[in-house]
Amino acid sequence: MAKNKDKDFNYKDKLEIADKQHKADEQRLKASYQQLQATEQQLRAANQQLNSNNQQLKATEQQLRAANQQLKADEQQLKAANQQLKADEQQLKAANQQIKASEKELRQSRARYKAIFDFSMNGIAVYEGIDGGNDFIFKNFNPAAEKIDKVRRQDLLGRSVQDVFPNIKKMGLLDVFRKVWQTGKEEYLPAIIYKDDRIEGWRENHVFKLQSGEIVAVYRDITDRKKAEGKIRKNHQQLRELTSKLASIEEQERKKIAEGIHDSIIQPLVFLDVKVKSLDKITDRDNLAQAYAEMRKVLAKLIEKSRTFTFDLSDPILYELGLEHAIEDYLQSDIEEKHEIKTTFEYDIKKQDLDQGIMTFLYKSIKELLVNILKHAEADNINVSLLQKRKNIIVCIEDNGRGFEASVNTKEQNLSAGFGLFNIREKADYMGGSLDIKSKSGAGSRVTLTIPLKSKL
Repeated sequence: MAKNKDKDFNYKDKLEIADKQHKADEQRLKASYQQLQATEQQLRAANQQLNSNNQQLKATEQQLRAANQQLKADEQQLKAANQQLKADEQQLKAANQQIKASEKELRQSRARYKAIFDFSMNGIAVYEGIDGGNDFIFKNFNPAAEKIDKVRRQDLLGRSVQDVFPNIKKMGLLDVFRKVWQTGKEEYLPAIIYKDDRIEGWRENHVFKLQSGEIVAVYRDITDRKKAEGKIRKNHQQLRELTSKLASIEEQERKKIAEGIHDSIIQPLVFLDVKVKSLDKITDRDNLAQAYAEMRKVLAKLIEKSRTFTFDLSDPILYELGLEHAIEDYLQSDIEEKHEIKTTFEYDIKKQDLDQGIMTFLYKSIKELLVNILKHAEADNINVSLLQKRKNIIVCIEDNGRGFEASVNTKEQNLSAGFGLFNIREKADYMGGSLDIKSKSGAGSRVTLTIPLKSKL
């Protein structure tokens, strides 16, 4: 019985335990169900979220497709822009090269302009018109202009041209400036002399206008040319007068030679002819001897006169013995013996260096200069020297005569001395030499003839 009670007790306990276990399982099951419901709700929510995300994904995918298409379009635009950029870059490079080339050309042009401006032989002045083109101020002035007008560039920049050249209006150049400034057309002002208290000279002007509005005067100083033209005209006139005088002198010389031949040669020959014809009629020995003596005397004079005429025309000693002996003979026989004038002579030239044409010219020139001294100087002492100095022959003739003032007109001197001095000077110039005459009234004169050893004749 007791065992049965225990069995019953154990059974109840087990039921209670099982019931408790069942209740616990039921509670767990409810909890699991609730959790399952919650999970289902979460799944539903997750599914909804997934659907929403899927829709968003689809929308995002569409946006991405659209963005991709836009990206492709942008990429094409970028490629086109890049190509345009490259084209622009090439154009920029070409433009840059063109700019560099233009800059180089501009630098070269400026360098050329500066070289032309600085080294031009012509004067160049740049002016700016003021007061409505009635006056002009200096903007630039090149070195040639400084030399021509004897003024420094820094001393005139910004100054009025009428201030620097007060007689420019009288010259006519200011009116040319005004005309060029108004019309823009180039003008030429022929050679005209400008003179003020500071400078004087002949000018030839070309005036033109720049795009900047400035005017430029390009001018030449032709003073030397004008002087040369005047000298040429004077020389032509002098040559005509001397040619006329030469013709007269030649006629006088021919007459003198004819008279000399008639008086000194023909008459003695006629006398000798008469004497020779009369010899047959002379029978007396003494008279015959006297006739022969008279004939020998006349014949000796005839020979002397013939020798004098020969020497006057061409001295044979010059070609036989040379220049030194020919001059010595002339000084002794013609200057000292005939005119009783004391002479000294110095000679230092190598014979082999002398061309025969130069030798003849020197001899004739020295004789002509000595003849002029005899005619005009009234000297009693003459010094002659011929010296070789390097590549030149220097002839110097000095006298202690009356001399003349250096201010005496050269033409009058030449005319009074005949054609000789002019002829000597012209030949000396042609040969590359010179003739220099220095004299003073009452103090004699000194003539220096310089001739190159290798002269052209």
